[in-house]
Amino acid sequence: MGARVVVVDIQDDKGHSLCAALGPAVASYVHCDVTNKSDVKHAVDTAVYLHGKLDIMFNNAGVVDDLSSGFLTGEKSAFEKVVAINVLGAYLGTKHAARVMAPARAGSIVTTASTTSVMRGLASPAYTCSKHAVVGLMRCAAAELGPFRVRANCVSPHAVATPMTRKAFGITDDEELERMAEATANLKGTRLKAQDLAEAVRYLGSDESRNERSASSRCLV
Repeated sequence: MGARVVVVDIQDDKGHSLCAALGPAVASYVHCDVTNKSDVKHAVDTAVYLHGKLDIMFNNAGVVDDLSSGFLTGEKSAFEKVVAINVLGAYLGTKHAARVMAPARAGSIVTTASTTSVMRGLASPAYTCSKHAVVGLMRCAAAELGPFRVRANCVSPHAVATPMTRKAFGITDDEELERMAEATANLKGTRLKAQDLAEAVRYLGSDESRNERSASSRCLV
């Protein structure tokens, strides 16, 4: 795509390292807590200041709580943390992206959902609820922003070997984690990689998906 990227995170060291690896002509870093409306507004405004516009917003920040944290054992504080980051973060990201995309009458908003939004028993109530919610958010965004030629979609990956997933399942070996994920996946003989998710997001953010006019919960399983 040849995209220029503004990386936002609360992990400043990792964010700066990533941008250094990509190069200053490609990537810039902005500290951003996705639950803080001022931080999100600043991140979007920085992207517009640096590049003149915002073409793609990728809402990818997320957390998962203890997989065994159910209705009988879960804590209210843990539930609220998951919902704040996964749902409020996606809402604020979408809100501020829409603020600059709608007047420009162009843009694509992509949010990471999960197969937990369509399959049962894969995660805790908090995480499952949050991923159902972001699908609903994107459906609302697609309906409201479509007249402004702004698209809104989800990608719903199955388990991918990432630091968050390794911690959630208590598995450090990627091969073991991928075998476990494949056992509950619909498509056999292949294992989902982070690059596969990136390609789906790239497609939804690009002009190739210009006719994707409603919130698609694209399951990568």
